[in-house]
Amino acid sequence: MSRAAVIIIPTTQESHAHAKVESSVKTRRDLYKESTRRGILRAARRLFAEKGYSATTLVAVGRAAKVTTGALYHHFKGKKDLFRAVAEGIEAEILERVGIETQNIRDPWSKLEMGISAMLDICREPDIRRIVLLDAPNVIGGTEWREIELRHGYGAMYQALTALQTLGVIRSLPVNVLAPMLLGAMIEGANSVAAAQDKGAALADAKEAISLLLQGLRLR
Repeated sequence: MSRAAVIIIPTTQESHAHAKVESSVKTRRDLYKESTRRGILRAARRLFAEKGYSATTLVAVGRAAKVTTGALYHHFKGKKDLFRAVAEGIEAEILERVGIETQNIRDPWSKLEMGISAMLDICREPDIRRIVLLDAPNVIGGTEWREIELRHGYGAMYQALTALQTLGVIRSLPVNVLAPMLLGAMIEGANSVAAAQDKGAALADAKEAISLLLQGLRLR
């Protein structure tokens, strides 16, 4: 057999070492992509909160994130796709924060009350209010945005109300009507707090009003 025809078959250890190197390279690449994506989302969230959706450009986001417009399009299809990712990320954040606030509460009714109170606190924050309460329904569209909400805070509220009805704690009203009404009350409460001069007093009033609405549903 000529030297040119010799086929060198790597040992098992050599194969594993080669695979490990490839895996390491791939992991670094993935980490870089994830880091870039997080940077874009952070910059976009800040600009969407400060300027609103219509006044924010991809060029401005790229400049703030220190990436090219081409890099932006590598991660997102366009401005609406980027906004959707930011808004859904905030929805996930809200659900996580409410979960932390209510994690030690076992009583389902108390958990719902505390959860709605925590959501009201969170949703009056300027960036969250601007992006998810004001812009998201209009930019993304009511139907698609509701589907996103159902995967997060609104979905948790829907499940909590369903469970309380099953337990006989609240009235047997259609949850698909009741849940959006409560969500709407919470959103209007957050908006009224944002517009008030005395935000502390407005927040207390909003929480009391929503608590009275909830008490009207209770059977026992």
